[in-house]
Amino acid sequence: MLIPRMTSTQRNSIASPVLGLLVYQTTNPVGLWSYTGNGWEQIGTGSGSGSGWGLLGNAGTNPVSNFVGTTDNQALRFRVNNIQSGEIHPSNGNTGLGYYVLAANTAGVSNTATGSEALKSNTIGSYNTANGHFTLSLNTTGSSNTANGTSALYNNTTGSYNTANGVNTLGANTTGENNTANGFAALRFNTTGNSNTAHGTSALYNNTTGGNNTATGYAALGFNTTGISNTGQRDFRAL
Repeated sequence: MLIPRMTSTQRNSIASPVLGLLVYQTTNPVGLWSYTGNGWEQIGTGSGSGSGWGLLGNAGTNPVSNFVGTTDNQALRFRVNNIQSGEIHPSNGNTGLGYYVLAANTAGVSNTATGSEALKSNTIGSYNTANGHFTLSLNTTGSSNTANGTSALYNNTTGSYNTANGVNTLGANTTGENNTANGFAALRFNTTGNSNTAHGTSALYNNTTGGNNTATGYAALGFNTTGISNTGQRDFRAL
């Protein structure tokens, strides 16, 4: 079968074309064109309402009727290298964008993940917010955590109610809960310590299992490891 070949001028000169008539256009844009009853539509380039989005871009779109997405109550997902790299879910409230984001999620709800491998391992953890590369990457069941900054709460698995703002904040935390860390590497090596508050670069930096500590200022309580219920400002031994 050889589809009739003609220029765009010749195609447009066809009088009363039959619905479904096919021609191969030899002038730009080159390709198969079909008559839909409302006009000519290029096949397979996204130039009309019935075809897909073109790989080289699309022209003449109408934002009212042309969009990328779903028309039913199903999640919109993106993949890179066949790995989940984005999700907008209409019912469970999960939203993510980045390589591996929410890739293992099964029943977790109301999670927001932005950045490569953010919440990568999450299964049933809910109400988590992760912004940055590796944030909450190993979290599985921990809930109500907020992590902002590369590797913040990276190793957290089941810990809940933690807030980490800054690169590597609470980066080693695994099961510790109710911790708040603000500043680069604050509570950096905390693993299971609970209810600590650290404000400032490297505050409570070496704390591992100590709990109920409050540190404010650069390197405050920086050498504390297992001590509990301490309140400190700048720790000059950390200089």
